Amino acid sequence: MESLRRDLHQAARSLLRSPALTVTAVLTLAVALGANTTLFSLVNAILLRRLPGIAEPASLVNVHRSAADGTTLHSFSHPDYGDLSERGRRFAELAAFNGRGTSLGTGGAPEIVGTQLVSGNYFDVLGVRPLRGRLIGASDDGAPGASPVAVVSHSLWQRRLGGDPGIVGQTIRLNGFPFTVVGVAPEGFQGHFLGFPFDVFVPLSMAAQAAPDEDLAARDAQWLELVGRLSPGVSRAQAQAGLAGIMAGLAREHPQTLRGASVDVRAMTGVDDSLRRGVVGFLALVQVAGLLVLLIACVNLAGLLLARAAGRARELAVRMALGAGRGAIARQLMTETLGLFVLGGVAGVAVAFWTADLLHAFLPTAFPIPLRFDLRLDGRVLTFAAAVTALTGLVCGLVPALQASRVDPLPALKDSRLAGTPRLRLRSALVAGQVALTTLLLVGAGLFLRTLQTARTIDPGFDTEGVHAARLDLTLLARGGSGGAGERPTLTFYDQLIAGLAAEPGVESSLATSIPLRSLAPPTADVRADGPVSASEPGLTAALSAVTPAYFETLRVPLVGGRAFVSADTPTSRPVAVVNETLARRVWPGRSPVGERLWQGAAQRQVVGVVRDVKVRSLGEDPQPQIYVPLAQGFRPRARLLVRGEGDLAAAVRRQVATLAPDLPVMESSPLREAITFALFPQRMAAAIAGALGALGLALAATGLYGVVAYSATQRTREMGVRLALGARRADVTALVLGRGLRLTLAGVAAGGVLAAALTPAVRGMLYGVSPTDGPTFLAVGLLMTAVAALASYLPARRASRVDPLVALRYE
Repeated sequence: MESLRRDLHQAARSLLRSPALTVTAVLTLAVALGANTTLFSLVNAILLRRLPGIAEPASLVNVHRSAADGTTLHSFSHPDYGDLSERGRRFAELAAFNGRGTSLGTGGAPEIVGTQLVSGNYFDVLGVRPLRGRLIGASDDGAPGASPVAVVSHSLWQRRLGGDPGIVGQTIRLNGFPFTVVGVAPEGFQGHFLGFPFDVFVPLSMAAQAAPDEDLAARDAQWLELVGRLSPGVSRAQAQAGLAGIMAGLAREHPQTLRGASVDVRAMTGVDDSLRRGVVGFLALVQVAGLLVLLIACVNLAGLLLARAAGRARELAVRMALGAGRGAIARQLMTETLGLFVLGGVAGVAVAFWTADLLHAFLPTAFPIPLRFDLRLDGRVLTFAAAVTALTGLVCGLVPALQASRVDPLPALKDSRLAGTPRLRLRSALVAGQVALTTLLLVGAGLFLRTLQTARTIDPGFDTEGVHAARLDLTLLARGGSGGAGERPTLTFYDQLIAGLAAEPGVESSLATSIPLRSLAPPTADVRADGPVSASEPGLTAALSAVTPAYFETLRVPLVGGRAFVSADTPTSRPVAVVNETLARRVWPGRSPVGERLWQGAAQRQVVGVVRDVKVRSLGEDPQPQIYVPLAQGFRPRARLLVRGEGDLAAAVRRQVATLAPDLPVMESSPLREAITFALFPQRMAAAIAGALGALGLALAATGLYGVVAYSATQRTREMGVRLALGARRADVTALVLGRGLRLTLAGVAAGGVLAAALTPAVRGMLYGVSPTDGPTFLAVGLLMTAVAALASYLPARRASRVDPLVALRYE
C-alpha cells in the first residue's frame, strides 16, 4: 500500500512537471473517449437498455403474418387476431395494437401525440402496472364505441396535464372526441417500441373515433400488429410451430384472405423488426468508427509517452543505477499513464453528457411521431466508459513502460540520445499506423459524401424545385367539428382546398396519399391483368398512390402514353388507373397498356395512361412497378398536399386550410426538396459522424507525425550541423527532414488504402452510384493525407534547416 501511495505521489509530481504533455493528453483522450461514450449511449438506448415498466421481457415475442410468397412482417385483421389469440392460448397470450398520431385537446391548443390502440389484454401481456388509477382491461375492449377511456403516459401527465394528482376521471379530447382518463402508465413506459414514444393508449373498441380509416370487422383489413408472452414452459420454437399450425387452419377456413399464410415468431427486442437489421448494422458502423478514432488517439498518446520516456532516459538510468528495479520503473510509468487516462476518462464523460442529446439533431423527422431516445448516461454507459478507459490505458502505457524499463543505464548516462533510437523506430511505426487508420476513416466518410453528391445528380423522375409539401390528416377532425354527430370532412374538403389554392396567383396544387422518397414502407397493391387478385393468384405487387388530376403536372412527371386523370374521374364513373413504364413492361410486354383492364385486388380498372418511372423508396433502387388511381375513387383521409409556385407557399397552405378547418393542423410543412431527404438519412448521418471522426483522426495523425519528425530532427541536430558545415544547402536539410515525414505518410496511406479496399464493400448497400473502391475518393484522401503530412513535417524541417552549425556541433 505504501508503494502504491508513493507511485501515485510520484506520478502526480511528474505530470505536473510536464503541463503541456498532460493537457494535450487529457484533451485528446477527452474527445476520443467522449465520442465513444456518446455513440455507446445510442447503442445502449436502442439495443441494450431494458424497456421501462415491462415485466420479464425475455418471454415476450413479436408475431407477424407471413404471406404465401414467403415475405413476412405483415399485419393481421381484427378477426384473424381474435381467432389466433383464442386458439393459441396454450402457446402464448397474444395482444394486438396499432400506433398513430391523434390530435389531443386538453383546453389549450391541439397537439399531435402518439396514440396506441390496444386490445384489452395489452398491458397484462406486457406485465405493466399503473402508476395511478388503472390500465385498459378486457371490459374496455367490448362493443365498438362503448368505452371512451384512455391511459396517459407519465411524460404527458407531467408535461401537458401539469402532473395533476386528480387526473383520473378527467376528460381529454382525441380527434375532438371526449375520452375519460382512467390511469397513468408507469414512468418511462411509452409503448414497447424504442424511439417511437406513445403518450395515449385507448381500447381497440374505440377505433371508429381514434382511427376512423381502419375497420375492426373486415377480415381483409389487415392493420394490427401482435405482441405475445410465451406460456410457461413453451419455447419460442414451440410457439412458432404451434401458431403456424393454427394459422394454416385459419388459411383453409378463409382462403380469400389467408391462403398460404403462416406466422413468424420473433423475440421482442424493442426495435421494430422491419428496421432491426439496418439499425444494428448502422450502429455497428458508427461505433466501429468511434473505436478507430480512440485507437488513433491511443497510438498518438503512446508516441508522446515514448518521446517523454526518451527524454527521461538519463533520469531513469540514474534511478536504476541507484538500485531501482526494472519492475519498479515500469510500474511507475504505468501509474503515470493510467493517471492521464483517468483524467481523460472523467473529461470524456463530461463531454458525453454535453454531446449525447446532440445526436437527436441527426434523427429523421419523417414520422408522424417524432423519434426520441433516452440517451442518458446510465450505469451501463459509465461502466463502458470506465472499462474502455482502463483497457486503453493499460494497452497504451504498457509498451512505453516496458521500453523505458529496458534502458541500459551505462550508455544512457553517457548519452541519453542512444536510448531513444529504438523508441524512434517504434514511434515511426505507430505514426504510420495512425495514418493508415485515419485513411480508412476518411475513405469511409468520403464514400458517403460522394454518395450524397451523386444523389443530387440522380434523376428521381420528378421535379422538386419550387414545390412545397405538407401532410394533412382529416381523421384529426371531429365529426361535425365538435365531437358530436355528423360526418367528418371528406373528399369535398380536399376539392375546396385545391380550388382555394388555385385562386392564389401562380400556384398549382395537387394531393396524393403517398409521395415518392418519403416512406420506408409506402402503400402497395397487388395487381393482375387476367383476373381478380386472390390468395391463390396474388399478382404483382406495385406501389400505390391515390392522386388528384394535377398531380403529374405539379411534379412534372412526364406522360408517355394515354391521358392523365381528369375531373370526370369520379366515384361514380368507371374505375381507372395510370401505370408507370415498369408496370406496363411487366404486365403487357411489347404493347401499350392503354385501354387494357387491370385488377387492383378484386376491383377492375381500365388503364388510361402511362407515366415515367419515379423513385419510390430510395434513390438507389431499381425501377419499381407503380399504379396511380384517382383520389376521388380511392379516397383516404390522410394525404400529402403538393403546391408549386413562388412566394411563401407555406403561408398560402396554412391560410387556405385555416379557412376551411381552423382546427386542422398542417404537419411536416417544408419544401419538397427537403422533405425527400429522408431517403438519404442513413447516408447523411454516416457521412456526418464519419466525417467528424475522420477530421479528429486527421488532426491526431498530423500531431503524431509532427512529433515524430520534430523528435527525429532534434536527435539528428549534430548531424545537421555537420552537413551544413560541410557545405550542404539549407534546402537539402529541409528536404531530408521533410522526406522522412512523407515516407511515413505514404506507407500509412498505402496500408490504409489496402485496409479500406478490403472493408468498404461491407457498406455497399448504403452507396448510390459509387463503388466501394471509388478511385477519386481514394485519390482525394491520399492527396489530403499527403498535404497534411507535408505541412506537419515542414515546420520541424524548416527549424532544422536554420540551425547554427557551431551550436549544432556542441549539441547534446
